[in-house]
Amino acid sequence: MDSTTKTISVDTNKIVICLGGAATEIGDEIVNLMQKEGEIKKEKKDIIESIERWIISANDEIKNVEKYDERRKRIEEKTDALLKSIEKFKMPDVDYFDVKDEIDKQITELSDLGIKPKQRVTEGCSSKTDIKEEERGLLKKGVSIIAVDTNPPPSSINPSIFHIELTPPARAICQQAFGACLDNEYWPSESGAGMRRIAGKEYFVVNKGLILESIRKRATQLVEETGRRNFFITIVTAAGGGTGSGMFPDLAMMIRNDFPEQFKSDSLMMTGIVTLPLPHEALQLANAYGLLNELHFLLSSNELMFNALFIADRKEIGDSPEALERFTPTVADFIRHMSFVPQETVKASGKKGAFDIADFATYTTGVHNFSTFSYYRVIFPYRKLKWFYALSDVLKEQKEKKYDTALDEYEKASYDLKNLKENIEKKEALINDLGEKLRQTEKDIFSKLHSSKIKTIKDNVESERSSKKRIEETIYTLETRKIPDCKQKLDELQKEVEKTEIEKEKTLHELNTGFRTLRSRTIELNNSDIDKLKGYIENSCFIDIMRKLGRENEYLDLTHKPISNANALFNPLLDYVHSNTAASGAGLSHEELKEIKNYGLLSEDKNKHPIVETAKCNFYLALVSSDPRNITSEKLQIEDLKGKAMEYVASKAEVKLLTAPSPYEFIIYGLLFGISFAPIAPGKPSRLRTMNNYENMYYRTHINSRIQHHSLFFITYQDYERLTGKMVDSTDLRGTNQEILKFWQNYQMLGPEEKWYQLPPTLAMVRVLIKNITTTLSDLEIKTNDFKQLTEGTKIEKEKLPEVVIKLERIQKMLDETSKKVNKTGDDFLKSVEMIKTLSSQLEASRIPSLDPGTFENMRKMARESRIDDVKEMSNKIYETLNSKALSLAINDMKNSIDSVEEKDSLVIRKKDEAQRCIEEINNSYDKLKDGIDQLRLHISDMEGRIEEIKGVVEEASKGQITERKGSYQSQSQSTESGGSGTNADYM
Repeated sequence: MDSTTKTISVDTNKIVICLGGAATEIGDEIVNLMQKEGEIKKEKKDIIESIERWIISANDEIKNVEKYDERRKRIEEKTDALLKSIEKFKMPDVDYFDVKDEIDKQITELSDLGIKPKQRVTEGCSSKTDIKEEERGLLKKGVSIIAVDTNPPPSSINPSIFHIELTPPARAICQQAFGACLDNEYWPSESGAGMRRIAGKEYFVVNKGLILESIRKRATQLVEETGRRNFFITIVTAAGGGTGSGMFPDLAMMIRNDFPEQFKSDSLMMTGIVTLPLPHEALQLANAYGLLNELHFLLSSNELMFNALFIADRKEIGDSPEALERFTPTVADFIRHMSFVPQETVKASGKKGAFDIADFATYTTGVHNFSTFSYYRVIFPYRKLKWFYALSDVLKEQKEKKYDTALDEYEKASYDLKNLKENIEKKEALINDLGEKLRQTEKDIFSKLHSSKIKTIKDNVESERSSKKRIEETIYTLETRKIPDCKQKLDELQKEVEKTEIEKEKTLHELNTGFRTLRSRTIELNNSDIDKLKGYIENSCFIDIMRKLGRENEYLDLTHKPISNANALFNPLLDYVHSNTAASGAGLSHEELKEIKNYGLLSEDKNKHPIVETAKCNFYLALVSSDPRNITSEKLQIEDLKGKAMEYVASKAEVKLLTAPSPYEFIIYGLLFGISFAPIAPGKPSRLRTMNNYENMYYRTHINSRIQHHSLFFITYQDYERLTGKMVDSTDLRGTNQEILKFWQNYQMLGPEEKWYQLPPTLAMVRVLIKNITTTLSDLEIKTNDFKQLTEGTKIEKEKLPEVVIKLERIQKMLDETSKKVNKTGDDFLKSVEMIKTLSSQLEASRIPSLDPGTFENMRKMARESRIDDVKEMSNKIYETLNSKALSLAINDMKNSIDSVEEKDSLVIRKKDEAQRCIEEINNSYDKLKDGIDQLRLHISDMEGRIEEIKGVVEEASKGQITERKGSYQSQSQSTESGGSGTNADYM
């Protein structure tokens, strides 16, 4: 793409830089996805050890807190929850991803309570830099993810991400940079840029050294780890925010200029990913418009920071809340595939047509415009199914071992208690019997002779009382301790069982119903499928599993058929071709397309759909990402996809296979490189469907406040001078900033050729409008004559008043409808005049187009043959008729004739009143019609001048064409004049 990109090795250092909070979430998701797919190696014991360091710190805190308060209670609860998570994690079928959310929640809450993990004592680190190995966290060598934000990192952020927190710029620095240009509302706050791009730029300028040094530091670590000096850098930001979008252009230029010199490397690839805001976010839409204008200017100025600059839109994956929630994982997954997957898997696959980063460098060479990607994903729910099986095993263990054991203990204790209470009753009865026996013996007159017997009875009573006391103590222990403890344990286990059952039922429901959006599909599994797959899925791939279920054809329909049908080809973010109907207002009508086609400027496919060559992007690359075992080459129909892509979407197309790390997914990425956002004609929507919304929101902002939507060139004025050639006055900051703001307000994303390609559709729209006006005026001429006939007549008799009223109502209705039609026609004509005026001024600025000579000659012919003489003559004739005295006199005669009718009959009087009211309404409609025709004549006259102006511009440009092309152009021009249509190149 530029001189800094020469060779790219598959083994390239990878850096992802996330600007702002939304982009940081994407970075966090990238790490999670890499971990989820086994691309990050981390043993269970390491994770358990890191969690235990939190537990140790929490226990130490509990010991140090003497008073048992609410905080200590919460710390104990969270610590117990972490211990339970560890126990779950130790299960053989559970990995970190399965328990990550609950662990993160407990750790976040412990952190909020002031707990910090106990530091691990390290013996040193392998890196020669001062970045400790534990800072790397879960990432492998050669990979670094950096987050740059104006806010502190969230506590839940993955520790593998290196976070650069920016210092708020001091007010004095802002004053020095901006003078009195900015109002207080645009000064950066301590809580971030506050959705103001200009504030994001201020953060960047103040922290530029910190940002560059930190990125260099991470890059140096990668060089020392891998021994490689080549880099593949991806910069991610949200277009609608303040921090990321405010520094995005400047940061990209800084890295592009710094890295080749800093690391003595001629191998640097950079991609940018800009996520667009939702359509209801007004401020964010205006920010996005400012950023896209700046990026377009840089790209068109050959300031080629990126090999590819991707625009990602939430609407691409669907409109539902569930689909929008998938946006961050979708972008993260795309970055993961583009940045991290090729480096190890492509070599190992050995599959013909495999994709690697070197291909990416080749495909993006010469792309000087925006890019985007479509996304189609089919997933087998391997992890969810595995989790369901694990839950089933856990539930079985909970019920059969833990719960049943606890139930046995509880029942045994209850049984023992019952027996002991029965024994107590027996003991009491026995003691009572012995007491009675003792009393009887002592009363006996021979009691002295039975002293030994009495002693024995007393000893037995005492023994039984002692035994009873021991039983009572045992009963007390059972009732107050053991049985309540058993009951509590049983209740807790019952809750765990219920919780597991709920989770199992929820997981089963998700497996049964799947997940489906516009761009993503999860396979649904019924209960029979789930039972059949148990013990089978571990070493199987997607297609093998579907074969096992007898659903191979369904798999091929979902994965391979979209390729042959090109269903995954189009990205709804863009308009590729122009609609055959203008009902939506987004395209051109049948008649307009026919006008363009008649001049050889448009071709059609076999279905009579217009094919617009210049609306196509430079290159379409389809990446089919899956395990090689999942791809059936004879069913894939790659050539069909390439053919359809080149027919409709791109000038060139290629399909590559990307070996995915997960054998349970099938993804198709449609990468579109080199997309123009230019509209098809003035007044028509941009090819980026949401661009008009962005523009409207931008211009709703007061002109003096639009500075908040920009960042490029402000403060760093040398870039403005270098790229625009305009000098600035450093002593007049206010004037300089106003000049830059005016530059952006007047900037349009149209190149010279794009401006000229707007000529045919604009002329076609005008020509069709002229035809429609001709029809309208012809109809009006007929109705004017009818009007004259209707108003002619003799004196009105009272018997004919009912007929007269009907006649007058018909006249009034005709005049009213005609007036509305004329007014609408006038409004349409006024819009067309403005379109022609806008286009004329644009073509003046790019007088000599570098177009194909045949195409330009057809444009020239279309302009020469665009005339408005007949319409002008007809409108003047109708205007004269409507303003003739004869017509006015006829209306007055009719009015006077009605007024002269004298009658006292109430019915006749009522009809007379109705007739007089109709005459009054006729006069009003008549005046409106005359005014409408008068305005239309002015618009027609204005249009005549604009068309002549356009013709003059085209003729002047043709002189430049002839001079430039010389003899070759003249010969082709002559062949065109003799009946040929020149080339059949498309107009956009």
